[in-house]
Amino acid sequence: MELGSMANDLISLLKTVFPSRDEAPALILVGHSMVRHLFWLDQSPGTDVVEGPSQGGAVVAEACNQIQDSIADVLGVTVIDVVEGES
Repeated sequence: MELGSMANDLISLLKTVFPSRDEAPALILVGHSMVRHLFWLDQSPGTDVVEGPSQGGAVVAEACNQIQDSIADVLGVTVIDVVEGES
């Protein structure tokens, strides 16, 4: 898949889950090259963590500005990329 397509998919999914920016929680975006699924981890009230799919670091970096502009406040972006066998 193309990076732009994956970023647009993430944006579309978040717009579906959080249709109203006023009611959306603040987000912390976490991209990880080894993660294969998208899910939310409840942290504290009003804050969710979104982990991205494979190539997630690039996907959340690509999508971050649009997420912040139209979906929810982004409190932070973390990119974790570990090369298998190098850690």
